Amino acid sequence: GGVCEGREGGITRPLAVRRTTCIVSSLVFAAIIGVRVRFRPNQESLRNVFEELSLLPTADINQTQLIYMHIAKTGGSTFNEYLRDLVGAQSLNCGNFKGCCDKRYTTLKNAKLLSGAVRDCGHYSYEETWPLPLDTGELHNPAYLTHVRTGVWHVLSMLGHGAKANRFDSYSPVLKNLTSGEKYPGYQLVNFQKSRFPHSMGVSEVIELLTKKFFWVGLTDKYEQSLCLLHYQLGIFNHDQCKHMCASLANSRLMEEDPLGATTSINETLTVSKRNANHKEEHQTLSQAEIKLLRSISNEDQLIYEAMLELFHRRSAIVEERVGFRFANCHLPLTERFLSRV
Repeated sequence: GGVCEGREGGITRPLAVRRTTCIVSSLVFAAIIGVRVRFRPNQESLRNVFEELSLLPTADINQTQLIYMHIAKTGGSTFNEYLRDLVGAQSLNCGNFKGCCDKRYTTLKNAKLLSGAVRDCGHYSYEETWPLPLDTGELHNPAYLTHVRTGVWHVLSMLGHGAKANRFDSYSPVLKNLTSGEKYPGYQLVNFQKSRFPHSMGVSEVIELLTKKFFWVGLTDKYEQSLCLLHYQLGIFNHDQCKHMCASLANSRLMEEDPLGATTSINETLTVSKRNANHKEEHQTLSQAEIKLLRSISNEDQLIYEAMLELFHRRSAIVEERVGFRFANCHLPLTERFLSRV
């Protein structure tokens, strides 16, 4: 079908003013692709955001700077290496900058220095809170990227990182300290992904920001599929790489799942495996009460993830329609229109 788009710098972005003629409502789309709609905060506002802005932004990779907001424990380190290979950035000023660990560039005074350092870089990765301390006037057609992850699995990944760093041996004391209000080592576990944005922003506002301001939001549990979407948006889509994605996923059991779904009974426990500081495999078993705690402390992160999941399916569906095969909405059969293009 027709897609209404507009140009903003070197990036093609949707025109919100044409929403009434360009897009189906989010609820109808969600019903078609089978995505759960669980938005609790300002549901009508969020629905309007998707109606206006969920069309597909595109850009010329050779004319665009990729600015990656690295949210810890979402697969960002792997993605940084991917970007380095993709763009071929060789400068020492390019690549990964640990803003959370190096405060030299977090002041407004030094923001211009940082922007000048990355001005000629093909991509730049920054691990810090939004807004990133960059002088956008120094950047050339920046396209903001990030990853989000399911709330519970993100907490488990942060706990695993702490155990591997020898900050603690067991998850349970950390979770106990969390409920008692005592300090605990390692990452902040309560809605960490949401905390990367200003505290004054509610969940709805974070979702709107990610939908409106960010060129691409990848999903950790759909890493390869997200790359297919990014490749298309940057004009470097590889049909051979993505064409058999659904078949590969069907044969894999490595898909990340939320252990707190409807199938979790009150008597079930969750056992996760992680390497400790001595690189030995360890198993951590969490009780049902601890599982419920994980869900409660990541509830806002989960809402953000589910909104980005819907956005991912929306945008991927547009690409699938254009290329003639599925790589993300694998549960949907190919229509006659699809088959005519294969």
